[in-house]
Formats: sequence, C-alpha cells, structure tokens
Amino acid sequence: MTQLTDRPAGLVRDPEDLFEEARRRRRQRRLRRLLGVAVGLAAVLVGVAIAPTDTARTPPEATIRPPATRTTPLKAVPSEIAWVDYSDRLHMGDMATGRQRVVARAVADPTTPLVSLDGWIWWIRSTPEVGGQPVPGTSSQPGAVGFDPATGRKVLIPDATQVFPSLDRRFLYVVLRRPATDRTGHDGSTAEGPILAEYSPAGTSLRRRRTFPPGWYSSAPSLLGDPSPATANGVLVRSEPEQVGTVPPRLGIWDLATQGIRDLGPVWQVDATYTSHGAHSSVVAWLPGRCEMPRVGPCPLLITDTGTLVTRSIGSPLGNGFDWGGAFSPGGRELAVFLTKPSGPDGPETQLALITMSSGKLRAVPGALVNTGDAVAWAQWLSGSELLAGGTSGRTANDIPPANRYLVNARSLTLTTFSFLADGNQDVNLSAVFVAPST
Repeated sequence: MTQLTDRPAGLVRDPEDLFEEARRRRRQRRLRRLLGVAVGLAAVLVGVAIAPTDTARTPPEATIRPPATRTTPLKAVPSEIAWVDYSDRLHMGDMATGRQRVVARAVADPTTPLVSLDGWIWWIRSTPEVGGQPVPGTSSQPGAVGFDPATGRKVLIPDATQVFPSLDRRFLYVVLRRPATDRTGHDGSTAEGPILAEYSPAGTSLRRRRTFPPGWYSSAPSLLGDPSPATANGVLVRSEPEQVGTVPPRLGIWDLATQGIRDLGPVWQVDATYTSHGAHSSVVAWLPGRCEMPRVGPCPLLITDTGTLVTRSIGSPLGNGFDWGGAFSPGGRELAVFLTKPSGPDGPETQLALITMSSGKLRAVPGALVNTGDAVAWAQWLSGSELLAGGTSGRTANDIPPANRYLVNARSLTLTTFSFLADGNQDVNLSAVFVAPST
C-alpha cells in the first residue's frame, strides 16, 4: 500500500483547465459520431430522392416500433430503461413491451451514461439551456439536471461536473467545480480542487461538502455514475481527469474519513465496480495505463479488492486486450467485458465476453460483435442471467444499420438483436440506465 503525498507545486494544473479538456474530449467523441452519421446521410441524399418528412418533429407515439428482432420473452427484469438520443431527447422504454416514449428535452451527451436514483434521472448538460432549449453558439457550462418522470419537474445544480449515487443509494454525490473567486490565491496559483457535495435524489443540498485532495479528481468525469466511483472503502479518484500526453494518470481510493489516498497504479479506464450489500470491501475492474491508445504491449484486465488491494490479472484470448466498458451482474457473480478486435468491414469492432468471478474463466459470446467509435462499448444487466450490450450506433457504407444491440442469455451464451426504434440515432445507446423506482 502506498500513501501518496501532494504533488510538487510546479506540476499542479488549474482544475478548470483539466475539466474543460475532459469536456472537450467528450464533445469531440460526439462530433466524430455525428460526422459519421452525416456521411451516411449524404450518401443517401446522392442516390435517393427523400420525401419531405421530419422524424424529429414526429410525435413520439408515431415512431414507436416493437422490437421485432427480439424473439425471446423477457422474464423478471427492470421495467423501464432511459436514454438520451442524438437529437437531445430523453426516452423511456418498457423492456416488457418494447414500447418507448419521449419524456423530456435533455441537452446531454449520448456517450455519457445517465444516472437514476429514487425515480429521478440525472445528466450533465452539454450546452446551456433557455426555456428548455439549447442556446446556439454558446460554450458548455457545467451543471447537473435532474428530471422526475412522474411529475415532469426539472431541477438544476449549477457548476456540477459529475453526479453518482452513494453506496447505500440514499443520496447523490455531486462533484462541483469551485467558484472562480475561490480557485486562485493571491499569487495566481490554484488554491483548492473540486468539491464533493451531497444532495438528495431530488436535488436538495444536504450541506455536506468535502474538498478533493490536492491534485486528485473524480475517477470517471466522462462517465458520470457508470461505473460508480463509490466503493466500500472510499471514492475512486485519479490524478488527472483525462490522460494528457504519454504519462497515464494514477488510480486511487480516497478515504473520506481520513482524507488519505491509496494508490492502485497507472490507469487508462475503470470498467466496472461492485459492492455487495453490507460488504466491507468492493471489487473494481479496470484497465492499466498501458492500455491507452495507441496500445503498446499487452492490455490485461485488472480486478482489485478495495479492502486488501489484492489484484487479479486476466488476459484476452484474442491477444489484443480489452476495450473500455463493462458491468458486473446484480449478484456480482459475472462480469461483462469487451475484447478488442481488429477493425471489421464497418469499422472498429469489439466482442462481448463474460468472466466468472469465482474462477476467472472468460467466455466470449459467439456473434456478439459491436461497432465502436472510440474503443468503448456498454452493457446493462437485466437480471443475473440476461443483459443488454451494444456499441456506438451507426450505419454502414450501404446505409444499413449494423446489429449493434443485443439481448444476451449469460447461461447459454445465446443472443438476439434488440431495438426499440429502427432509427439508430434515436435508439437505446451508451447513455442507457435502468430507472430506479421511487421509494
């Protein structure tokens, strides 16, 4: 166990510069995604005369289509899943019926998972809003938006850059950037880092705040609460919001009681976290710093016990390492991961695989290939034996949407394609979260 000390003054960067850099990278991912869509649409415009329709203005019920490609019924599963599409609309879909509806305007990044707690849905706004509409030509200002589907009520927490549930799911942790008047000292140096505040699920401040240790930041600013940075032994933090240059940041566990930090090592991304009820330690699945693209050498998946720091290393049977993304099953018995593959005919691909935690055995799911635009895919477990998995949606050179969403049986390793909507730009995507019912 290594106890990390504060960084030398010369190495401390302004936290706001780092967070803006992280936000800029998220926007670049979205722009790359939208550029691919634009290219596909341009090809259609050249070869086909398009009727003057506007699907963005079609009433939500008119665009609902049952998932005709799903051939197996869902059993006891979460009832509703929410996501943000590429037209800034918040959808809620019923997993039992395959029907969906648009419930709100959500100016959010579809490549960042939503957060749900006690019936509320939360996201970080990607552009400022006036009257619920985006303001063209303005830069992004941080803020967390909460939405209650039952009442249609929205709340805003200004200056928020991340939000995630507490370990007991009784309240929200909200990462706040420090006000400009508090960020610098008289000599112009950075005074203090971001703030970790506590709020109710409905966005009411609980007036409990902590300052991040100097030189440390939340472990996943671009993924909000999936995977959750909250563990039984503290909050996951990293020494940079995003990797800058060739030196990877370090992953640590911030003990909120002692303010100490335990060092886990250089990190690329955290894939998944899991804590069983009442446990005194958690499990963290993460990829070490050498997995950053362009990748040099092997890229193992590391699984660490946050209580003992004992770490297990798992290699990919394909020899190319792992991509960013994954999830533990509800009981923590299995871990969904994604294996890096060479580029396929429609661009970069990754393959879904399942790891049995008791043995470390890895099983690739036959046929579960998804297209990725940024070495990232997503998985959401419906139960201990079924999960949804997908990559970035898109279209091939022939304007045919690839089969990028699967309903997978973890026992038989069988799958069927799944969709709520035929339009991949509106369908369920990486931002998906199962809506936690109100208590």
